[in-house]
Amino acid sequence: MIDLTVTSNVNIPSWKTWFDTRPSTKFINDNAKARLFSTFDYSVEKDACMRALLEHDETVFLFKQNMAGNKLNIIHHLKRIGGNIYDPEEQFGAIQGVGDDTSCIITPDVNALLVMPMAQGEPVPSIANIYGAKTEEDITNLPLSIIMKYHPRNFVPVPPFLIGPIDTAIEQSNGDGTKILIRVIKAINDFDDVVNDTGPQPLEDTKTSCVDIVFWLFLNQKQLIYPTSATGCSNKNMRKNLMI
Repeated sequence: MIDLTVTSNVNIPSWKTWFDTRPSTKFINDNAKARLFSTFDYSVEKDACMRALLEHDETVFLFKQNMAGNKLNIIHHLKRIGGNIYDPEEQFGAIQGVGDDTSCIITPDVNALLVMPMAQGEPVPSIANIYGAKTEEDITNLPLSIIMKYHPRNFVPVPPFLIGPIDTAIEQSNGDGTKILIRVIKAINDFDDVVNDTGPQPLEDTKTSCVDIVFWLFLNQKQLIYPTSATGCSNKNMRKNLMI
């Protein structure tokens, strides 16, 4: 288990709880969900995207695991050491998972993670149709829009209000991407319903601002997101840097 007392005077039991307590959580949930996705948009060059990944310590990302099917998992706190004149070899590490007993340190294949998307984009359903899907059969039968396309990277950022639903779906389905998609659609629909019923009108529409992760998950279950291999991290300096 990762010792979160390194970053707080309070013993926080899990990364999920840690993310819930960040000031960035309310900020992004309230009015910066679209900006979160645009930060990692397909049009962002590889080097700039790498810098953004390294800088966004308070952001969780979904990636496809290098195994059969459409299995997904969560990573966060990507770190890099080396890559300078006295330590020329670059090494990367990240924390996988946010649960109280499921978090671990991994070394992801960053080159695979940062592969640039296809220039032409992939056809996806209309926004109205995809948010109406409630079952795996609904997802399978969704018609593709003749005008809507999405350019997926091999990872996607996760808005804070979706961390809990996604983590639960990963644990219950062993990372099944289609089941995660269904849970995400419900969570987005529920989020808009709660906000519209209990408070002032939000600054951005959640269905529109979060459609990137929905389209990404849809293309994943179509086998159009490429897997990123990862191994356990044995580098002591990296593990120290990632608060083990």
